[in-house]
Amino acid sequence: MKMMKRIFIGLAVAALVSVLAACSTTALGYEHAAFPADGSTYQVLGRVTVQFKEGQAAYYKLVEAAQAQYPDADDVVNIMVDIRNESKYILSGIAIHYKGKPVQQAAEPEATAVNDPK
Repeated sequence: MKMMKRIFIGLAVAALVSVLAACSTTALGYEHAAFPADGSTYQVLGRVTVQFKEGQAAYYKLVEAAQAQYPDADDVVNIMVDIRNESKYILSGIAIHYKGKPVQQAAEPEATAVNDPK
């Protein structure tokens, strides 16, 4: 009886190890999402940096900052965490514009009088 129990446990461990080993992979699953390095489909606009607190949607804040700084920014790539201390983070990335998309013109700021007596 002890021998059967040991064989059963050995087979169960072997099956578990083979299942776990079969699920692991070293290949990237997103080759289609790779960013082209040649610059044929995008134009680099410049670096964007944003500071935020933990729990905020950092990527969206970075894209908003990019679009505020570069009105025709479509995306931010090469994102890095520059500083992380306590609950404060500083992220930076490269703002890009995809070629073939229409470029948005920056809106002219409205002139306002500083000492308007209204």
